[in-house]
Amino acid sequence: MFAIVVSVTWGVSQFHFQLFNCIWSILVLLYVGIAPFVLPSIVIPLAALGVLVLTSLFWFAGSIAMAVWVGNFCGNWCPTAQAGAAFGFFIWAGFTALAVMEGLAWRRGGGSTKSTPSNPGV
Repeated sequence: MFAIVVSVTWGVSQFHFQLFNCIWSILVLLYVGIAPFVLPSIVIPLAALGVLVLTSLFWFAGSIAMAVWVGNFCGNWCPTAQAGAAFGFFIWAGFTALAVMEGLAWRRGGGSTKSTPSNPGV
């Protein structure tokens, strides 16, 4: 959806930022969701929390900027841009929820890099 809006409004930086957010989010989800199973040695729990918080911040800022721009300057593609801004806020809420869950897991000790043996007496 963001790619359609960017192709129609090539000179608007707010939409370019939202397209960057989409690509960035795919990379973050690969790191947070797939890397722990495929390459667990490269996953740092605090870094995963950091990139999730950063991604939430990016989506919030991009969605606000896009909503402000759509509210002031609307063309033939106005419904598409409004839907893009709305979906940006939904994605922001999702990444915020992921960041909160990751933060709670890290706080409980799930982010500890220490390995404890399962049978210490054996």
